[in-house]
Amino acid sequence: MALISDSGSSSATQRIISYTALELRLRDRVITRSALICGHDVTEWPVQQPSDLNHNTLAPLLALGVDVVLLATGERQQFPAIDILNTARRAGLALEVMDTGAACRTYNVLISEDRAVALAVIFP
Repeated sequence: MALISDSGSSSATQRIISYTALELRLRDRVITRSALICGHDVTEWPVQQPSDLNHNTLAPLLALGVDVVLLATGERQQFPAIDILNTARRAGLALEVMDTGAACRTYNVLISEDRAVALAVIFP
């Protein structure tokens, strides 16, 4: 389990405390299924691998109202289909694809800067 420093935390948003390949730990819960994390909200997301991303599963990301969505794809970076990336870009959403560790660390940094960011984590 990789721990992430939680210094300077604000109660305004969920912060990632630690992560493994199969779970994320927030202050108030453990996530073991694919989810969207934005502000105080954690929503289940029916994606089990990057190839599951389609226009229906992308729609909740576009509706979050954030500038950046960090797509956490597991132990290694795995890109979704190019048409999904293009759809997100055309909608004005920066969809940044990262391995889960990098996405969790980046998410915590961006929320500490009060950026409009969400984390979309994929668990098999």
